[in-house]
Amino acid sequence: MDHDDPHESWNLPADNNETRSRTTADADADADTEVDFQVIGACWGRTGTHSLKNALEILGYECYHMKEVISHGENHTRFWQRVAKNQSQAEIDINFNEVFIMNNNSKSKNFTASCDFPSAVFWKEQLKQYPKAKVILGW
Repeated sequence: MDHDDPHESWNLPADNNETRSRTTADADADADTEVDFQVIGACWGRTGTHSLKNALEILGYECYHMKEVISHGENHTRFWQRVAKNQSQAEIDINFNEVFIMNNNSKSKNFTASCDFPSAVFWKEQLKQYPKAKVILGW
């Protein structure tokens, strides 16, 4: 990604057939896969999360942001709907690898950071799955 123009990253691909989000079965198959997930942004939208995403990407992280939900399509949307629907359970069993690990046919890299809605709502659950990650609190 070219970081000279901060507005360039706002352009979403019109057709995203080359990238496919992972299914629950894919994520379960890789449950033992160690993900190098390093940064969790516990920041609400409209509080500089896009700037945080840009900064993390300049530092070399692949950052999951609301725009990823849009650009990766229906599987990501279904994942977050399922998580939101079940969030009232005392223990939510979530495998974030379903959206943070891309399939091998994808040109995308695995995500190593997250910020913005909807992932920020579940920062505690992410920290449970990725206990070595650092949390950035924002407001």
